[in-house]
Amino acid sequence: MGSGDNKKYYYTPEQFGINVRKHDYGLKVFGTCNGLLCVSHVNLGVDSIVYLLNPVIRRAKNIGKIPIEVQERKGNLCLGYYDGDYKVIIIVRGCGNYRVGVYSLSTNGWKILSCDSNNFSSNSFCGYVSSKCVNGVAYFVKNRDGIVCFDLNDEMIREIRFPEKFSPAWWPWTCDSFTLEECGESVALMEIRGDGHLVKWGLRSCGGAESLWEKECTIALEADPRQIHLIGLKYNGEYILRLARAGLFPPTNFRGCYLCDLRKSELKKCSLPQDVQAIDYLVGNLVLLNEQTLYPLVDSEATCTETTLVLCKRRPAREEEENIAEGI
Repeated sequence: MGSGDNKKYYYTPEQFGINVRKHDYGLKVFGTCNGLLCVSHVNLGVDSIVYLLNPVIRRAKNIGKIPIEVQERKGNLCLGYYDGDYKVIIIVRGCGNYRVGVYSLSTNGWKILSCDSNNFSSNSFCGYVSSKCVNGVAYFVKNRDGIVCFDLNDEMIREIRFPEKFSPAWWPWTCDSFTLEECGESVALMEIRGDGHLVKWGLRSCGGAESLWEKECTIALEADPRQIHLIGLKYNGEYILRLARAGLFPPTNFRGCYLCDLRKSELKKCSLPQDVQAIDYLVGNLVLLNEQTLYPLVDSEATCTETTLVLCKRRPAREEEENIAEGI
């Protein structure tokens, strides 16, 4: 996490109770909201502990283990703000229904719900695509099927299939071919197609089954789609792309990061580290001020009005070293 001076904060998995030697995986940011991060194990399971982290003031709250039994890739987490309260939502697909857990920061407790649904065939959630919470609705991506929405107002589940012509390159075998982004009062799908085009699909708040999705723009990127990696949507509507040699992950032969202006269909190069995998923008927030402090391995005295959070994963050079979650 840093500002214009590019100083860094490092948080080790051990600070979040994760033994990387035992599990061989580390941390994942499952969602961001008003300066808070929802952090847990990369692979959610019954022993996964969920944390709320405020990286600006370096405070974190352990909200306990996931209260619903979840098998690998059968559930996902989301962080949002609704009715004056921060919420952590976990959704798990079972036999013919969904189980939903809603944590409220104000009460420091969970509410467990069961919602019937049999429309989608897949039980697995796409863990590579971050969930989003917009206007009290949490959106989760299911493998091959579409999006599962949980409304915090009426506590109902809704399933929305992907657009009929939604066909990201190499999907579903790569996490870089599409993303789910918050866009105004709803969400949007961003996809890289096999012909090298970037396509944005906006989800309408109302409409029939055939008119829920609207293709808002199509931009020719003039690059091999296997070289294009989607990073994230900036607050000003520009989309960040990374170009690298095809077929390898993490990408080698780094060619640079680019800002794609979705309105003007223009590309311009930007300065980001070559190992950046995701990006989000945080605001200053004093929530969790009374919680435990997480001291970074590298401190920074910089002050900034705009904070960019980037999460990177490093493989240890020696066996005794451990993966770290890095904020740039």
